[in-house]
Amino acid sequence: MARLTPPIRQPCAPKIDFAARLGLPVAGLRLGRLAEDELSAANAETRRAILAALDTLTAHGAIIGEFRPPERLTDYLARAGRMMSFESYRTLQSCADSDTSRVNAVIRTRIRAGRNILADEYQSILARREDAKSAFAERLESFEAIATPAYSETAIPVAEVDEGGSG
Repeated sequence: MARLTPPIRQPCAPKIDFAARLGLPVAGLRLGRLAEDELSAANAETRRAILAALDTLTAHGAIIGEFRPPERLTDYLARAGRMMSFESYRTLQSCADSDTSRVNAVIRTRIRAGRNILADEYQSILARREDAKSAFAERLESFEAIATPAYSETAIPVAEVDEGGSG
């Protein structure tokens, strides 16, 4: 397997001056609401919160339109996960592969997920990412922001986290 060091890339997406809008009225602000098939992935509590926020913004004069990303958000997420797995393993391989490492076994397992991702797949993901960023930026041109959940579910209590997968 060829050794490949993940590149450090400069962002190519256009810079947006969000600070220029701070303190200004919401009236006329163009906001994107995720298309229903994308928003439906969020749990009920998260979905209600986003829709309530959009209702409030609409009441204050924001213009809400449907935002449909060029690809499913889950597809972006899957590629990002593969990319991060590749980069994590290449960067932290010595910690992940050592049974005497002080890194928790669950974390080492996560890092090792990138072991079998080959350099050509990684390069393909990077190239696709550049195309995806351009396509996404094009879709964003008619909005000043989009309302999306940070995550599809609310956080579980820390006491219920089962890193070992036993429950």
